[in-house]
Amino acid sequence: MQATLAHLDEQPPLAAVGIGVHGPAAHVDVFSLPDLWQLHLCHHEADLTVDGAMYAVRPGGVSLVPSGAESAIATGAGPHTSASTSAWAQVELPAASR
Repeated sequence: MQATLAHLDEQPPLAAVGIGVHGPAAHVDVFSLPDLWQLHLCHHEADLTVDGAMYAVRPGGVSLVPSGAESAIATGAGPHTSASTSAWAQVELPAASR
């Protein structure tokens, strides 16, 4: 995992906010936002992969994905798994150093 310093002396500009629907079951959504960081408040179980590193997502979890990173969210594959939702925001923060 890579650390990135972000100066938050002031509230970062908010580009967009909404409720996302991931799924249906066994589905993978892939995102890459070149100029925006992704913040997710998760209400479901899934696997989040960011630039090749996988993380377990659980209800109540929070993820913050730096700008330019490729992220993929894979919902469960069980027979009773349906589409899942998460609250999200896209914010303008300094570019992540790579």
